[in-house]
Amino acid sequence: MNDLARRYNIDGPLFPSSSSTKKKKRNKKNVLAPLTNPIFPLTRTTTTTDIIHPFIDDNVEFARRLRDLNVPHHLNVVDEFPHGFLDFGFAATNVAQYNIEIINMMLNILKQSESIHTD
Repeated sequence: MNDLARRYNIDGPLFPSSSSTKKKKRNKKNVLAPLTNPIFPLTRTTTTTDIIHPFIDDNVEFARRLRDLNVPHHLNVVDEFPHGFLDFGFAATNVAQYNIEIINMMLNILKQSESIHTD
């Protein structure tokens, strides 16, 4: 259990308690994977993936866990572009337009988060 989990007394689907040393070592190795990263999402969570992403099932499972914890979330699945499309905005106009949409979506999330914390 990480510090946030201890602080908020959370032991749920995102925070599996474990006394096994092997699990603790495995969790340290997989801190970037949404299913094994012991995080506590305090605000709305948005994930974007494409339809042929190798880890789309992890994104869907993560969204399900957030739903079960009553955390506001949005899973955006893009079916038009290949994996890594955000790196290739210079290659095609439609990819560049989608990159702009993603940037605007992230800016809106940051603005909403800022307004929540300043109220």
